[in-house]
Amino acid sequence: MEVFLVTPHTKDEDFDNKKSIVERILNKHKIKLNTAGKGVSLSANDTIKLYQKSDFFIADISLERPSCYYELGYLQALKKRGFIISKENEKIHQLLNRDSIRFYNDLIDYEKMIERIAEEIAKEVWTKKLYAYYINLLNKYNCHLF
Repeated sequence: MEVFLVTPHTKDEDFDNKKSIVERILNKHKIKLNTAGKGVSLSANDTIKLYQKSDFFIADISLERPSCYYELGYLQALKKRGFIISKENEKIHQLLNRDSIRFYNDLIDYEKMIERIAEEIAKEVWTKKLYAYYINLLNKYNCHLF
């Protein structure tokens, strides 16, 4: 399971702390993190490959960074399942699923939010795996649900 992280890393003074929080929590849930991040320069094609191989995304649209809105739009166009987050009281621009934005106040809130998101991702993954297991089992014994 892989998650792409969209962040305003060049402008966010808390970027290093936030990335550390995300890495620790996703690792705990056995979820791989994909991100370009601070100091890493990827070509557009390499970034698109990361989008495509990611199963989910977390997009922090704080600080009104146009690049974050662009990445969010691209991931949404790919129909990736994702979570949009922002620091409280930030100006929010036009985007899909505006009503699903989750807000945080500080790093403590941020950490709790990332933990809840990771739990949701893990639950969704296990639900899909369990469903696939039962379907395979039914097919193996030539059983039908309906």
